Amino acid sequence: MKTDSLPNLPGDKSISHRAVLLSVLARKPVLIHGLNPGADVHSSLNCIQALGARVENPAPGTVRILPPGSRALTGTVVLDCGNSGTTMRLLTGLLAHFQGNFELIGDESLSQRPMGRVLEPLFRMGLYPDSASHQTHAPLKLQPQKQSEADFQLRLEIASAQVKSALLLAGMARFGQTRLIEPAASRDHTERLLQWLGLPLHVKGLSLNLDGPALSLPGWEQTIPGDPSSALHLGLLAFLPASIHKPIHLRQVACQPARSLAFEILRNAGADLITLNPRELGPEPVWDCLFSPKGRIRSFQIEKQMVPGVIDEIPMLAAVAAHAEGVSRFEGIGELRHKEADRLDLCVRNLEKFGASVKAGEDWMEINGKSHLKPASSLPEVCHDHRLAMVFGLLYSLYNRDFSLLEDPSIAISFPGFFEAVKEVLPC
Repeated sequence: MKTDSLPNLPGDKSISHRAVLLSVLARKPVLIHGLNPGADVHSSLNCIQALGARVENPAPGTVRILPPGSRALTGTVVLDCGNSGTTMRLLTGLLAHFQGNFELIGDESLSQRPMGRVLEPLFRMGLYPDSASHQTHAPLKLQPQKQSEADFQLRLEIASAQVKSALLLAGMARFGQTRLIEPAASRDHTERLLQWLGLPLHVKGLSLNLDGPALSLPGWEQTIPGDPSSALHLGLLAFLPASIHKPIHLRQVACQPARSLAFEILRNAGADLITLNPRELGPEPVWDCLFSPKGRIRSFQIEKQMVPGVIDEIPMLAAVAAHAEGVSRFEGIGELRHKEADRLDLCVRNLEKFGASVKAGEDWMEINGKSHLKPASSLPEVCHDHRLAMVFGLLYSLYNRDFSLLEDPSIAISFPGFFEAVKEVLPC
């Protein structure tokens, strides 16, 4: 094993999306280092080019974006979001800054994911006519209209960073104040970036107040920190039996509070997980992580109010729970059924293939750890879902000595090179 190797993490996907999409509102070029190289972020890059931006690659891992010369577009502009729900949902708000007719399309998986939850509040804001509010799935045909100059206030029904971000982007084009109240804290990458760029956005607890309009942004240069979800999926190796013998050291990982809850859960459950050297990298806090195989994991509970902060890590946490001592329970996780695949159902079925004892309902799951885990009875089903492919690809490689799932092309959506990173830390 290469004991001192430091696997390269991809840039944070959520932060990458926001930097790319907001660049079309800049007055000068935007330079982004460490952009996530996955297919989802490429969908955002493709969409801003369809809006008139130019994208250059002056150096490996760096993109330079020249914003559109005009925001008035002719004909029907097709925006292909690929598999990226973030791209599609944030675009519904960003289009408030453009004139024209737009059609947002996606692949088969994205076309099955709900979009009404973001269009309905944008309709209430006045951005789209009534017909838009009845569209629940892609393809979405949208024609933004001028919003009123009155203040707008909305108490959000769900804690969703994507819905909140779409409303903030639309609020930037509004001549008046936009006030949003969240039911629980969600990721705040959009707020951090807007405040870093000097916008009059005020955040107090669960309340956000944006004074519009903010029709353009300055040009900027930004380095994207490592993706914490990718770090945790790679760090999963430290919590599985007989996988690694030395710690996994990862540097410059994003650690804003809404993204670090899974780290806290694992530490409280007994994982030997150290975070060190906290610092700022542009608008985002970062730290270094050390995952050690010495910990003894106990069962843990995921309560409903915790879910927005760990939604992407639940399959990984489920795999940890199957190896923990005691019964772990996950509540309020029905949102997993609306991801790239029905992640809740597939977590249950795949863990059972390895002999895990699992119970589940419509929005909950209970895992009895330290079951008699064994090689899987058949190849786990991942349904082209990158999170599932990473988690169950690792389990399958360790229990069945078969690495085929780690080469599933869906992993490239968020972590191209995951298999190579795994090989860096596994024993030879």
